[in-house]
Amino acid sequence: KVYNRRVCYECEARRWEVWRLDQRRKHLDLFAGIGGFSIASELAGFETVAFVESAPHCQRVLSANFPKALLLGDIHNVTASSIYKRVGRPAIVSAGFPCQPFSVAGLRSGTLDNRNLWPEVVRLLREFKEIGQPIRWFLGENVRGLLSIKTRSPYPRRIRRLRGIARVG
Repeated sequence: KVYNRRVCYECEARRWEVWRLDQRRKHLDLFAGIGGFSIASELAGFETVAFVESAPHCQRVLSANFPKALLLGDIHNVTASSIYKRVGRPAIVSAGFPCQPFSVAGLRSGTLDNRNLWPEVVRLLREFKEIGQPIRWFLGENVRGLLSIKTRSPYPRRIRRLRGIARVG
């Protein structure tokens, strides 16, 4: 009987480990484009479970290259609870958010630019934490000029706030 219990405990431990590995290997790609972050994450051993991308051409490319992944449209209509219900909690979230509001090559209008979708990234990460499913890692596109933008909202402080929501890479 002791032997059987030990076997059961070992089986349970293996099931737990498989579950934990499964939780760590999910990837959510925001503003996915044609899937550059997702290709890299798959090479690192992650599975992209969902995309948020509104451009029709990019959606067609993503559907063809990642047929098993959930494809969501406009980020304004996406919530963390809807993602969690459909694919579970991703361990890593990547975001290639539009860079035009911050780029040194553009006008650098920051928060005044209607293409500024950085607040939507923060909202979604915060929602995951609020539903009790915090994101383990966040990987954001590093745009030259993101930290030095001088408009109404100080972005370095906002990026530091992410550390309370997810690990930032």
